[in-house]
Amino acid sequence: MVENKEWQSRIAEITKKINKKYYDSDDDHCHRLLVGSVGRHTATNKVSDFDILFILPWDVYHKFDNYSGNGQSDFLQEVKECIKERYPRTKIKADGQVIDVTFNNGVIEVAPGFENDDGSFQYADTNDGGKWRTTNPRPEKQKCTDDNIATSGTFRDCARMIRVWKNHNGFVFSGLLIDTLIDKFYVNNTEVLEDNSYSNYPFVLKKIFEFLREQNENQQYWQALGSNQQISNHGSNKFIKEARKVLDKLNEIDFDNESEVLKCFSEIFG
Repeated sequence: MVENKEWQSRIAEITKKINKKYYDSDDDHCHRLLVGSVGRHTATNKVSDFDILFILPWDVYHKFDNYSGNGQSDFLQEVKECIKERYPRTKIKADGQVIDVTFNNGVIEVAPGFENDDGSFQYADTNDGGKWRTTNPRPEKQKCTDDNIATSGTFRDCARMIRVWKNHNGFVFSGLLIDTLIDKFYVNNTEVLEDNSYSNYPFVLKKIFEFLREQNENQQYWQALGSNQQISNHGSNKFIKEARKVLDKLNEIDFDNESEVLKCFSEIFG
């Protein structure tokens, strides 16, 4: 659910335009799936990056799959031109796996795809001559919802706090990997996350940083929560070293001293 009315309107306009081209419909909400951190409801409050998966008819897939060249690139270009008819003065780029629609205060990443019988999706990858890849976001969204219900909201709070920490300190930490690791932490620490009182959060966050510190710096990928898709983290897993720095600070404070805790957490999260 996108709460900001400006972004709601933009997503609705893009949806309407794509539906008109591929379904001859003026509907402004069908055939789209909100994915990414916003779709999993683990994004921070002031998010300005929205990931939208659009579900197109399979005859469009077959049309571009039969191209002798890079049909995936031509496919993204066609959807890009469709969106550009609605936003002719907006910077729109189709490259790699998505179409970036960049506004002055954020971006909508459009990933057109095709739904498989099992609920996963085929989407285009224009790299290395072009290929089709598979993604399965629905089980990831559902697992985040289930974890959040089981922890009375603590799961999403912690996932958002780790994003705030990452953004404040400026290093790469994939949103899906954050949610996956918080899920793994939850599995092994159910008794910690069941206490959703705010007074308990400093202790929970300290345990999460201990968990992040223990991750393998040489690990190339993790199995995503819900879908078990392989996800890698660009940035040489710097989050592990950054977690160690946080623990050095937390180990020096008295957790019974509220002002000391607040001061330390202000330094960590901004």
